[in-house]
Amino acid sequence: MSFFDLVAWISENRGQIEGCWVDNVYAISGTEGFDLKLRCRDGIKDLVLEPGKYVVIAKVSRPLVTDSKAQQIRTLVRDKAIKSIETLGNERIVKIALN
Repeated sequence: MSFFDLVAWISENRGQIEGCWVDNVYAISGTEGFDLKLRCRDGIKDLVLEPGKYVVIAKVSRPLVTDSKAQQIRTLVRDKAIKSIETLGNERIVKIALN
C-alpha cells in the first residue's frame, strides 16, 4: 500500500474500527502478518496487518498461530479499546491508539 492508499483505507474504515475491543492477537502462518480479533458493536472483525505491505479487514484463509511476537503484542493490547487509528505524519505507518 502506498501512503495515499493507506490514508484512503483509514478514512473509509475508521468508523468500523474505532470503539472496537481487541479480543486476541495471532500471527498468520507463512507471513510476517498479524490478525487482531476485534469485538465491535456489529460483531467480530479481523483486522489483518502485515508490516510494509497492507492493512485490511478480512477473514484470514491461512492458519493462525501463536508465536512469541504475537504473545508479546497480545499481552500489551488484549482487552483494550481502539480509541483512534491514523497515519503517523506523512509516513506509511499506522498508529492505533488504545484505551
